[in-house]
Amino acid sequence: MTTRAFTLRAATPICAIAAMTLGGCATSGHAVNGRVLTGRASVVTVVPEDDARLDAPGVADVTIRITRGDGTTTSLAETVTGPDGSFRLRVDDRYLYSRLELVAQGPTVLTCRGSLYPPTDDRRVLVLVEPAEPEQVGERAR
Repeated sequence: MTTRAFTLRAATPICAIAAMTLGGCATSGHAVNGRVLTGRASVVTVVPEDDARLDAPGVADVTIRITRGDGTTTSLAETVTGPDGSFRLRVDDRYLYSRLELVAQGPTVLTCRGSLYPPTDDRRVLVLVEPAEPEQVGERAR
């Protein structure tokens, strides 16, 4: 057997294992769906998927980050809201029954933090963020 044939024969299983492992990472975990809306207070909550507020216009370009909630800042998942304020990210299955922290930050909103358990498929995360400018929610300048 030539060296080239031996190398190809040895590399094929390694490449196959690597492809399965990397491919699995892209789709593994639990999907978390939600929407970011403007509000008078910062709130993170879980609501039914048919909650009427989820149809309201949302806030774009807000970074959504989920951490373990134990004081560590290491991100478990992160994404940016779309033009309609919606977001979708994946949380590793091992955190399904853990209380996690969600942080929402953006250039036009105040930072919002809240803790939650990852919702089931029939529920959504609703994040209400305060605009950086209080006049945007009808508040008078102080």
